[in-house]
Amino acid sequence: RAAKQNILFIAAAGNATSNNDAAPAYPANLSTTVSPSAALAPASYDAVVSVAAITNTGNLSSFSNYGSVSVDLEAPGSAINSTLPGGTYGLYSGTSMATPHVTGALALMRSAYPGATMGQLKQALFDSVVQTSSLSGKTVTGGRLDVNGALIRLSQLFDPNAPTYAVSAPTPVNEGASLNFTISTTNVAANTTLYWKMSGTGITTADFVNLSSLQGTAVVDSAGSAVVATTIAADNTTEGNETLIYDLFTDSALTTRVAGTSVLINDTSKPAGVTKWGKIGRAHV
Repeated sequence: RAAKQNILFIAAAGNATSNNDAAPAYPANLSTTVSPSAALAPASYDAVVSVAAITNTGNLSSFSNYGSVSVDLEAPGSAINSTLPGGTYGLYSGTSMATPHVTGALALMRSAYPGATMGQLKQALFDSVVQTSSLSGKTVTGGRLDVNGALIRLSQLFDPNAPTYAVSAPTPVNEGASLNFTISTTNVAANTTLYWKMSGTGITTADFVNLSSLQGTAVVDSAGSAVVATTIAADNTTEGNETLIYDLFTDSALTTRVAGTSVLINDTSKPAGVTKWGKIGRAHV
């Protein structure tokens, strides 16, 4: 009934360090697209937003529940300064501390765009999360809350003259492969300089053949496009698959993020001259 009245329900994922996909936690695992009874028809969209907690370094909080299907996004939830009885303050941790960040973000978004539906607000919230390698596979979006990014998404939706930005890249890619990040824009003047940054757990310049820095610029052409090309290094180190995060900004201080994407790098390189059969052969000698 709330969903049909254009109301979102923001729920804490829970603090049991468990996977909500396997062990549902309520009310976070409720869905308004599923009818609870024959007498009540489901809503046309899921009005429940489930929130996990992250630390100030962007990692999933040690206590936080998670779920690649059932938990939507992350927000700050460790050591949050909050109000206490008696007009005082104290530091508290929990997904219940992360949830108000998302609720406040949606309230700000609605105040800026009062004509937006809850479905539009929710989509802008999800589309604007900052992809975070430590959160990959932990939630539906794989990212953390970005309030400014959500407002930018709404401006693109409601203002036909607002600049839009998008980044695409193939994923997954193997070590040794070329990798192009394609930037597409609208309502952005030719020769505009954009700024990008790459990051991710274990990602360094050694992961690339032709990059001396994980930051750089791209200049938009007359068609509103730009391409950042690189090549993944084919090293002989067994390091496991890595998630590369690519973020695009409009300012050199890297504060106004306008788009981003993530790429899975498969660890496919092998030490030279060593094969599975070679090892077995030597074992028989």
